[in-house]
Amino acid sequence: MRKALSECLFGVDESAGAGATSSSNAPAAETHITITYLARQDGAEGERLRPGDHVALLGELENLARTGVVVYVLDEYATWTERMRALAQSTIVLSVFGDHLSDAVFMKRTPHSTLMEIFPPGEFNRNWETVVRSMGIRYVAWQGNQYVTFPPLPPRDD
Repeated sequence: MRKALSECLFGVDESAGAGATSSSNAPAAETHITITYLARQDGAEGERLRPGDHVALLGELENLARTGVVVYVLDEYATWTERMRALAQSTIVLSVFGDHLSDAVFMKRTPHSTLMEIFPPGEFNRNWETVVRSMGIRYVAWQGNQYVTFPPLPPRDD
């Protein structure tokens, strides 16, 4: 489904290898890091970063963009098409925890694909870790100023 979505939105045929497009006349895409931050600051409900942390994160994402990293910042009012376009190109998706992370299953698969989920102190669940790791996507949980590690999931029985 993710491959079909990518081809529909971008004309990219992922089964033909990195950078291949469905049109043989189209130029090959360069390999690069693309980060999507799913900002949840403006909604009436749900989790969000402290205002100062949100501003600091936006500043660091702008710094990364100046180095050539592609950065998308999408708020909760982004259309479905805007979200899918960004997520299907993303190698890293980050946001506060919540159901809005379900779209991370459409992120681009590379050896560096990572979902970064931010939790407030005293809260944690493994819902999205289980989902994305079963799909071969690296998972990172953050709480406060530290990386939160957990025992690895058992190997898959293929």
